[in-house]
Amino acid sequence: MDKRKTENTEEPEVSGDRGDEIRQEAKAKYLDRTGELYRDVELIVRQIGCTEDVAVKALVAQEGDIVNAIMVLTMDVE
Repeated sequence: MDKRKTENTEEPEVSGDRGDEIRQEAKAKYLDRTGELYRDVELIVRQIGCTEDVAVKALVAQEGDIVNAIMVLTMDVE
């Protein structure tokens, strides 16, 4: 059975008071449809079939590493 993560992708721990602000800025950059980073989101959505939000969360959690983001989203959940 093929089980994929579609929600609750863990985001990286960022120390200090700016953690939420940094994550929000990163998400905004990935969701900017005119920016180059949006291509990463599109690639993950096409490959995995997840939502843009899930793709963005995975990219932020993996600090922009597309391969790791895809692997995290496609790992079997026990």
